[in-house]
Amino acid sequence: TYCGHCAPCPARIDIAMVNKLYDLASMHREVPAAVRAHYRQLSANAADCTECRGCESRCPFHVPVVERMKLADNLL
Repeated sequence: TYCGHCAPCPARIDIAMVNKLYDLASMHREVPAAVRAHYRQLSANAADCTECRGCESRCPFHVPVVERMKLADNLL
């Protein structure tokens, strides 16, 4: 889910990075401070997702990107 086939995002979200940080965070009981700090430094994050689903139409792996953005927004 870090390949970048989903790009470009009209909301300028680095979807691959958000997915990576989400995966790193979800492996722990509590979100590591470093992961949260990297997420907060992104110029756009999961909360900026407009659910246009252009990313999903470009994804050859059928990743449910919009759902993952919602999960990332809730966790991070």
